[in-house]
Amino acid sequence: MKKFVVLSSLLFLVACSNEETDVESNTEEVEGTETVSIEEYEKLKEENENLEITVESLRDSIEDVNRENTELKEQVENSKGETDTAEGMDFQEESKEARAEAKESENTEDLEEVEEDDSEENTSESEEPSREEIKEEIESVLEEAGRPMEASVSQGVDGNFITLEGAARDGFSDEQIGRRVKEGMARILIAFQENDVDFEEVRISFYLPTIDAKGNEGKSNMALGVFDKETVDELNPENEFYIAESIESIALEFELDSQFQ
Repeated sequence: MKKFVVLSSLLFLVACSNEETDVESNTEEVEGTETVSIEEYEKLKEENENLEITVESLRDSIEDVNRENTELKEQVENSKGETDTAEGMDFQEESKEARAEAKESENTEDLEEVEEDDSEENTSESEEPSREEIKEEIESVLEEAGRPMEASVSQGVDGNFITLEGAARDGFSDEQIGRRVKEGMARILIAFQENDVDFEEVRISFYLPTIDAKGNEGKSNMALGVFDKETVDELNPENEFYIAESIESIALEFELDSQFQ
């Protein structure tokens, strides 16, 4: 009985001893485990803090980059606006210059046209002979035709109106003087045609020289013939004698003193 009790006590003590050993072992294991977890936690915490610092730094860098991008974008837009404005102003200036050049060119063309017209008018006017030149030409033509006459020229709307005055040639009789007047008119008209004298109407008058009792010289008109250019252009120079005989019928106006008919 005593042996059993002792044995039980021993077994109890052994069990207790084993339990304490297990407890210590477990305690050591637990304490070891807690020590490792704390170190890792501290390390992870430090890494996490470093990571948070890095993230915060990156966030600040991103904000700085975004801010710089915004400022750069504003500068680009402002620069673009200034460029567009400058281009618009340049375009307006170019348009103004183009319009000014076009207007100047148009004015130059108009001026050239006006100057050209004026030049043509002046040339035309300079090409047209003066009345004095026409007078000299006619007197020269009549001189060559053997019928010298004093000429005067008046310029009308439709052409030159020519007045010729000369002395009638003497004859053996009044009738012969009258016939010579008609022959003189015919010769003058043919000379006008042959020399292409520019006229609208010609008036040919003949006179006889007179001397009064006091010795003063004068003129006595004895014949007048008025002819137009259309009639003169239709004359046949080869039949000058027949023209003289029918001079009254082709004249616009004809007068011959009855003394010489």
